[in-house]
Amino acid sequence: ETTQTIPVTTSGSYWVKLKSCGSNSDTTVVTFQLVNAPNAGLANDVCFDAYPNPYQESTWLIYNLPVSQQVLLEVYDVLGRKLETLVDQYQSPGSYKIAFNSSLKNYNTGVVFVKLQAGDRIIMKRLIQVE
Repeated sequence: ETTQTIPVTTSGSYWVKLKSCGSNSDTTVVTFQLVNAPNAGLANDVCFDAYPNPYQESTWLIYNLPVSQQVLLEVYDVLGRKLETLVDQYQSPGSYKIAFNSSLKNYNTGVVFVKLQAGDRIIMKRLIQVE
């Protein structure tokens, strides 16, 4: 993970934080946030992605935690029914990578949603399984 702070001078004084949270040979996933002061509001900046997506048999769920916090990672079907809980624990700062294979679970869908709740932040990802 590389973090660099660059001043932005458009319409006042702002800062941009770019965070690389996953990559492969073709792309790099980057998130950014504008804030009105250096380091303000970035304490709960969480990054979450799935690669590959769409996937055939399995995919990786990848997330970064900037601080220690309670983490809940759950899988839902397209009707909003919870299928399983992958993680439910307090975790330290760092990067986490979890293998996900829906074909082993006998899910009757090619689409599932994965919800990451880290502290007060909630991020949903749609995963698509192709044959």
